[in-house]
Amino acid sequence: MVFMKILPQFLTFILMAVTISCSTVYDVQYNYETTTDFARFKTFAWFPKAEKAESNQRIVQRIQDAVQAELSAKGFRMTSDNPDFLIAIHLGMTDKVRVTDLGYGYGPYGRSWGSDGLDIYQYREGALVLNFVDFKAKHLFWRGWAKSVVGASSPGERERKIKEAAAKILQNFPPPPLK
Repeated sequence: MVFMKILPQFLTFILMAVTISCSTVYDVQYNYETTTDFARFKTFAWFPKAEKAESNQRIVQRIQDAVQAELSAKGFRMTSDNPDFLIAIHLGMTDKVRVTDLGYGYGPYGRSWGSDGLDIYQYREGALVLNFVDFKAKHLFWRGWAKSVVGASSPGERERKIKEAAAKILQNFPPPPLK
């Protein structure tokens, strides 16, 4: 009888755990200056790297390669000679805790108690932000970002995750013209 009471919560927990472990990039968003004429942008270059970015040089290079591949597929060309826009990469990392109350516990004789059914999950969340700056006007006109759970993984897995993040961030770049 107790098993039948906790089965739905248990299945929900398992489904949630499988979903989280399979999804790699989530919370992808973008924002832009609505008065920008995106049709005039054809070429881009990378914003000069900050000195503290040197510690993440391999990751930054993988991000640049992934973004460049996505933009090239959309018809944009990288150049160091008077580009139309610059791209700045920002990386961040935050320690997170997710607490889920499964709604059941094991009391005497199978009765439920309040807090025994807590699931606590600690993880690191990484964020990738791409800022697009008009080279001539010197102002930010488009920003896209993605978040992902970061953990120990192989270089191949990190590269796959970076490519996925770049594709999802740039999915809506350039945005369709406003009507």
